[in-house]
Amino acid sequence: MKKVFTAEQISDWFTSGTTFANIKLTEEVVERNVDEASSKETSPSKVPDEGSRKNVNSVGGWFQKPAGSTAPPPLASYEYPSLPITKNRQELISLIENNSVVIIRGATGSGKTTQVPQYILDHYNEKNASCNIVVTQPRKIGASSIARWVATQRKCTLGSLVGYQVGLEKMATEHTRLIYMTTGVLLQKLVSAKCLTEYSHIFIDEVHERTEEMDFLLLVLRKLLHSNSCYVKIILMSATINCRQFAEYFGTPIRGKMNPAYVFEVEGAPYAIEEFYLDDLQKLNDHVCLCLSSKAERKDGMTASERGSVLVFLPGIHEISYMQEALAKLVHKRLQVYPLHSTVTLEEQNCVFLFPVPGYRKVILSTNIAESSVTVPDVKYVIDFCLARHMVCDKDTNYQSLRLTWASKTNCNQRRGRAGRVSKGYCYRLVTKDFWRNEIPDYMIPEMLLAPLANIMLKVKLLDMGDPRSILSTALSPPDLGDIVRTVLQLKEMGALSAKSDGRGHNEDGEITFLGRVLAHLPVDLCLGKMIVLGHVFGCLEECLIIGQSVITLLEWTSDELDWGKENFIQIKRIREALIMFVVIAGAHYPNYFVQGEIDEDLASRDLSGFNPRTTVMVRNLPPYPFLYYKQLQSLFRLCGQVKAISFESSRAYVEFYRTSQDSGVLPEVSLALLLAQQSNPMELSVFPIEQIEICAGSRNITHMKYVVEVGHFWGFQSDEASLKKQRHLTTEINTRTLQPVTVSLYPNLLCLAPYSEISDQSLYYRARVLHIRGNTVEVFFLDFGNSAVVACKSLRELPSDLLSHPFQAQEFQVIGICPSAQSIILGNQWSSRARDRFITLVKGCSLIVSLFSILHGVMRVQLLINTETTNASVADILVEEEHAVKVEESFDSKVTHQVHLHGPNSPYKISFLSLSHKTLYKTVCIERSSMNSLALNENPHHKHQRMMVAGTVSVNSTGTRILLRDTSIMPEIPGLPAIVTMLFTPIMELRTNEERTCYTGALCGLGWNSQTQEGILPEHDIELTFDVKFDVEDITEVTNTSSILVVYGVKVCFSKVLQRLSNVLSIALWN
Repeated sequence: MKKVFTAEQISDWFTSGTTFANIKLTEEVVERNVDEASSKETSPSKVPDEGSRKNVNSVGGWFQKPAGSTAPPPLASYEYPSLPITKNRQELISLIENNSVVIIRGATGSGKTTQVPQYILDHYNEKNASCNIVVTQPRKIGASSIARWVATQRKCTLGSLVGYQVGLEKMATEHTRLIYMTTGVLLQKLVSAKCLTEYSHIFIDEVHERTEEMDFLLLVLRKLLHSNSCYVKIILMSATINCRQFAEYFGTPIRGKMNPAYVFEVEGAPYAIEEFYLDDLQKLNDHVCLCLSSKAERKDGMTASERGSVLVFLPGIHEISYMQEALAKLVHKRLQVYPLHSTVTLEEQNCVFLFPVPGYRKVILSTNIAESSVTVPDVKYVIDFCLARHMVCDKDTNYQSLRLTWASKTNCNQRRGRAGRVSKGYCYRLVTKDFWRNEIPDYMIPEMLLAPLANIMLKVKLLDMGDPRSILSTALSPPDLGDIVRTVLQLKEMGALSAKSDGRGHNEDGEITFLGRVLAHLPVDLCLGKMIVLGHVFGCLEECLIIGQSVITLLEWTSDELDWGKENFIQIKRIREALIMFVVIAGAHYPNYFVQGEIDEDLASRDLSGFNPRTTVMVRNLPPYPFLYYKQLQSLFRLCGQVKAISFESSRAYVEFYRTSQDSGVLPEVSLALLLAQQSNPMELSVFPIEQIEICAGSRNITHMKYVVEVGHFWGFQSDEASLKKQRHLTTEINTRTLQPVTVSLYPNLLCLAPYSEISDQSLYYRARVLHIRGNTVEVFFLDFGNSAVVACKSLRELPSDLLSHPFQAQEFQVIGICPSAQSIILGNQWSSRARDRFITLVKGCSLIVSLFSILHGVMRVQLLINTETTNASVADILVEEEHAVKVEESFDSKVTHQVHLHGPNSPYKISFLSLSHKTLYKTVCIERSSMNSLALNENPHHKHQRMMVAGTVSVNSTGTRILLRDTSIMPEIPGLPAIVTMLFTPIMELRTNEERTCYTGALCGLGWNSQTQEGILPEHDIELTFDVKFDVEDITEVTNTSSILVVYGVKVCFSKVLQRLSNVLSIALWN
């Protein structure tokens, strides 16, 4: 009879720690006794391997061990691939065995990473000796992918002989002899063990990447190698390493002289890689990566099935997103686009190793994450913009910023090596040869000289082998003493180092606290780690873990908050009232505190013209006659919500929304409207020109074309009855007066009266302007008709000043959207006579209609239509159809005058924040646009109590003038809360009193002052508080008692006691 198993039983089989059938599943890994290993001064290679001479399978390969056996199975036979490094196998083994440190430099793809560790592994297997080899990679995807490849080549299960460990993911057992791991994981292991004897060979790959972790790892290896782990072999590998610098750093003292480490050069490369620069590319289009790869394939005569993949190096995620969107539109190109950057999960990153669908081309858009270690075999083309982003620490504020820089030649050569692994490769650098030679730096600046040192400093304290200044001075590129001091003070401010000191080296060292030890072991940002610790202290650990995970992974929560709460049985109201969480967040991110700027309520009310700020927004820069744009404004704000009314005042408009709920707070429609102002494309209105509004009263007719300058360029005047009546009245008034001859000397642009007559009519005088003087004659332009004529000088008359008050009737017009065709230009001047005659024929004697587009330099740019009985025909379309003209786009200046950019929407009640720290007190504070806190309004400007905001991340722009805040939280509007929170978490507090010393008026919070120099220890982070509520002695005592309890951060502290103290402190604010 078959036995039936339940789902619960099957699930138990795959659960760690479950027992059944006298077998226990466990995830525990047998660790070596570090103390015992370090006490023995024997080489790891001479340590006997239990079972190494037993259970040998002559055929090779893995086999099932007897129960209870702990001996590792023997190695399978392995045939090495033909790579440039293969011929140097025995020489490399000999060098590694006879030298403590060996530096290997070879071209990318020569086999350094995958083959050399296996040479050592097989060498020890042949000697029946044990070994434990670790190979570091700078990135997770590199460590995991290389381990998989090596395990596949050796035909063994991943995690058995060959494994990897990245972050919290470990695919290895006690029998693993070759493990790949990230630089950070190995560094954490070595700092905890304080020796190297867990491993027999340590391979540091891609050592040219001068990150903080890499430089500190090299420091730890060098120090431990010369102290308690002298038999461990260290191998440094890279394709672009500065061999001399590293060889001297790992030099060995022999007979009073430093002997540099041995350097081995690997000759040759798998396949040639052809390089191209911007000079070599005659023409680039928008789709440069596709254009370049297609040209190379046509050159080599490749078929569609042989097309290689394209790897494009871009500086950041925003550029990758932009490029991905652009390529997604090219459906006919049949592309499979994969983004590759640090925010992509490891599972998604592994998709780049998949082969594309037949007929499709794979395009990988990557940051420098694919610069080294990551090998995608089918990549044939590398396109490099030679750009990178590096984390830089601002010297003044100690805030971080990610800055765009040129990548070094070392990095660019690594990128080039991603191609040419299985066939000839191509590398396109999108800079000129001259720029490459003279502007691109040879090596990157070590990160230890640029980035914050907080994490490294905590590891130095855990290593416990000297003060930070002494330890870091032995680094390959030692940081400045000022950076070390600044980092120590930052850690003291955070509570990771004790603020107490004996007076010696006060600013250069400090005793690590319990909080510091916990933060050093948490793989998160220090502020997030502190928030997790405080969450444990205040009994809200789970909530803090969720918040921390949300910040790290940038989770997008549902927009419908109430529905989400109902579905998950969560009371949203209780979440909003969770004041304790705000206190934890504030404590974790001290001193990133900001307070809202004060709003002049009277001025704000006048600026908003008395409208309700909770329901109304304001836009500025409206053109004259703003009421004409009501429909356009209504259409622009329709996406935000239902518009109740739009009111106009001068060049401003006030848009009011309907209140759709009983909530008296700021409407969501107002927040959405304010969000429109943060878009990259400002709001635009199609403009009605002032002249058109004032002159045209609904009619667009022209009486006739009086004078044609050229095709599409003419003069005319209004043909409506009112305009013609004005002209007749003006002509009568001029010619019934007694006119006086011109008494002044004639000159161009002189306004006067000139005679004009048709063929047999009597001459009448009209307003005119002198154009040219030719002896006894003069050419004049008639200002009310648009034509010109040549008359005698003596016939001109003076223009009375009262006749100048009437506007001139003639207007200059130009048809938009056309220019001469090639046929017109060939037959004559810019416009041929045939084109001119055709234009005159079309418009002569016809009733014309113009539709105004814009007014540019006094010329009315119009669409010209011929009014027929059935329809209105476009003159431009007729000329284009008859090949006299071609369509062209209207000029930029014309488009600008056609549209106007609105300023806003905005509100005078929008909150601006100010920094509380001294150093950044006068810098402009900006909140990232994606945060709703950037749209916050002060609903109660009459409340004069300060409101506080806490920032999770603070960065500074490249010029140091603006501060950008991310992951912000606005604290509840409780009087006195900013002062209480600051006093709770400051290391040292100095109180201020009034002149009579009868009450406390404020406090100075920070690290205090140096008794020797009489100056502040970290003045740029000092916070000067002015109390906005009354604090008496009992209140201050309660705050300081709670603060002293929090100093131990949960070590043997009763949670109920902490919570009770905090409740007492918060009640101070609530009662105030």
